[in-house]
Amino acid sequence: KMQDKIAHERQVQINAMVAGLTESRVQGITKLQIDQNGLLFIVRNTGPYSQIAQAVLEFQYTLLKQLLLPRYQSMWHWFALQEEAFFTIGKEEYMKGDATKQAIKTPAARISSKQIGEEMSSPKEDQNIGPDLPIRGEESADQPQPQRTAYANDAPRMWPLFCYEMSF
Repeated sequence: KMQDKIAHERQVQINAMVAGLTESRVQGITKLQIDQNGLLFIVRNTGPYSQIAQAVLEFQYTLLKQLLLPRYQSMWHWFALQEEAFFTIGKEEYMKGDATKQAIKTPAARISSKQIGEEMSSPKEDQNIGPDLPIRGEESADQPQPQRTAYANDAPRMWPLFCYEMSF
């Protein structure tokens, strides 16, 4: 609770400083009874690039950066938002594949996503697990498509490859 009170008070002070700078700028310019040096002082010290405004901006940026989740936490939150099928479709598609090409001879109920990811990562030329990745940019359709990578929305590959990389 104390942090919330401090954060609220900081926000009040920042708002007061910004409002004070704007008011000071408007008053100084509307008087028009100042010389060139006075106008230069008002513009430099009350504008968006003044030291005070820059300090406020730096403080707010640092605070926002601290509030945002670190990348690994963001990844876990993204996983938490996925449907259950996202985590099982890799196994399902693996089981639909040709049994002669499967290197792992484990019963269907006992195979893990990590084992599927390991097989996907093995350097076999004839291996084609999961759907082909769409070609991006100026790549030719004749080029072989990578089989050991996955986009985030590529559920048949993303979860098994992630499990293999993280050794789950």
